[in-house]
Amino acid sequence: MKHKDNSGRLFIVGAPRSGTTLLQSLLAAHPEITSFPESHAFENLTTAYQRRWKLLQLTKIASPVAVQKLYRFLDRIGYEAQGRCRLKYAFFSRQYALGFVEILDEITRDRGKSIWVEKTPQHINCISYIEGLNIGAKFIHLVRNGTDVVASQYDAGLKNSDTLWRVHLNLDKCIDSWKNDVQISLSHSHKPNHILISYERLANSTEAELIRLCQFIGVPFNSAMLQDYALESKELIMDHEANWKNSLDQPIQNANGMKFSKLFNKEQQAYILEALSPLTQELVSLEP
Repeated sequence: MKHKDNSGRLFIVGAPRSGTTLLQSLLAAHPEITSFPESHAFENLTTAYQRRWKLLQLTKIASPVAVQKLYRFLDRIGYEAQGRCRLKYAFFSRQYALGFVEILDEITRDRGKSIWVEKTPQHINCISYIEGLNIGAKFIHLVRNGTDVVASQYDAGLKNSDTLWRVHLNLDKCIDSWKNDVQISLSHSHKPNHILISYERLANSTEAELIRLCQFIGVPFNSAMLQDYALESKELIMDHEANWKNSLDQPIQNANGMKFSKLFNKEQQAYILEALSPLTQELVSLEP
C-alpha cells in the first residue's frame, strides 16, 4: 500500500538540537503517518563504520558493526525477527539499506498507515546515498537559528557524559556543525522532493506551517497533529535519549535566545554571531 507519488517515505533531517523531535511528533500524530525512534541506519551503513575499514569502502560490503546496530534497532521496535528473515541474504550495504526501507514499509502497513517518517538528523549527510536508492524519498529539512542550535548543543555537552555530546563542549565544533548542516540543506532547497521548514515559523505559526508541510507530503492537514503530538513523542524517544531530549508535554513555544544569553558571556556571543553571520543572512533572504 504505497502512497501515491511515492510520498510514503519521508526523512526529517537537520542539525542536531534543531527541534526535529517536535516536528517528527507533529507529523506522527497525523492519521496517515507513522514514525519510529532514530535509527541511524543509513549513517551507520554508509559513513560511521565504513570509513574505518578501507576494504569495506572499496567493496561496499556492509560493516558488521553497522549490521549489528541495525538489528538492535529493529529489536527495540519489535521487528528483529522480521528483519533477520528479510535481510538473511543481504551482504552489501545497499542490500541492507533497501531491505531496511522495505521493513519500514511493512511496519507502516501493519499499523494501518500509508506514510512513514524516519527522523535521524545526521542522515542529512546521507541524502545523496538515500536518493541513489531510488525509493522516491522526500526530505524535510528543519532549520533553526544558529545561535540557538549552538547553545543547545553546547548545553547538551554540559549535561551529558556521553561521548556523543561531550565533543560539543568545543564551541567551534558546534559552530561548524550548524554551518555544515545548513549548507547541505540550502544545496538541496531547489529540488521538488525537498522542503525547508523554519523552526521559528513552526513554533510561532504551527498550524500554518503544518498545512504547508502537508501540501508538500500530499495529505490533508488534520487537527490531530496539534492535539496528539505529545503522546506520539513518548513513543519516539528511547530511554537513553531522555537525558537530552526534552519532553513535549508543554505547549509549543519559541524559546530562542534563552540558552544563548545564559550560557555565553558577551565575548563568546560576539564570536558566535560573527561566525554564523554569513549563513544567517542567507537564511533570512529565503524568508517568504
